[in-house]
Amino acid sequence: MKNLSKKNWYDDELIWWGKFHKIMNKQWLLDDKLNQSFRAPIDQEKISFLYTKNGFILDLGCGAGHFSHMIHNMGMNVLGIDFSHDQIAKAKNDYVSNAQEKIDFICTNFFEWDYKNYLNNFDAIHVEAFLHHLHDDDLEDFFKIVGEILKPGGKLFLYEPIYHEKFTLNLFQKYILRFFSGILSVIINKIPRLFGLVDSELKNNISKGYNGMSPHERAIPFELLVKLAKKNKLKILSTFPKRYKSIGFFLNIMTLNRCIYKDLLIFISPIIIKLDYLLFKLVNNRRLGSQYDFILYSIKIQK
Repeated sequence: MKNLSKKNWYDDELIWWGKFHKIMNKQWLLDDKLNQSFRAPIDQEKISFLYTKNGFILDLGCGAGHFSHMIHNMGMNVLGIDFSHDQIAKAKNDYVSNAQEKIDFICTNFFEWDYKNYLNNFDAIHVEAFLHHLHDDDLEDFFKIVGEILKPGGKLFLYEPIYHEKFTLNLFQKYILRFFSGILSVIINKIPRLFGLVDSELKNNISKGYNGMSPHERAIPFELLVKLAKKNKLKILSTFPKRYKSIGFFLNIMTLNRCIYKDLLIFISPIIIKLDYLLFKLVNNRRLGSQYDFILYSIKIQK
């Protein structure tokens, strides 16, 4: 994919998101019970790190505005940026009209945005599921821009799929991973399909080519993040693996018809997150994951 032009790269992404944004929103929004175990602990970690009273935060790759709305309600001024027209339209419709304080959303390519008006302006920047959609040439520009628009001491929180290039699985670790992956596949994929529990919306999108991943998304090498952060005088404070096999498990629950089996999966869902952490310990998280086998990491950075 390195030889693909930026224009073709982002055209592919825009076409895909225009076609499948509704099913992606349905899966990622989750319901209240699933949010409590899957997303709420991460959101609290983000807020604890990023929140500054009356501060100004950039929510980059804001999607439909979930996090923007949450931290805005706590008193921060928010600018959300995303290049999906459909996602920004939903964010504006849901949140801007009811806003009592400053919150705004812009539909643009981040690298075409006039960031020079915001030099040393942001107290915090939140980036979730954004970097892994970028063209390779734009990763370096991302860190350069972030280094310029953050205030001294400003904070950057990345929640992105990361993998470590220098580590591979040994035979025992491969066996453990295949064993747990097989069990989860039966529970969340094979049984629902066997008994017709998958909802018609997902079936319809699958028939149109939907597989849960946009054309060019891939995990980012950790070693590259370290290099680019250091080059732009940004200090990585911590990196922790947060979600792995639970990602597909939770998203697939949202595409099941309401039934006793779905209720059962919702009930056991917190256990699946504990399974992630068990895998991180048994196998070593640095050996898990690859460009297309995602582990979501929380990465805390400061200027």
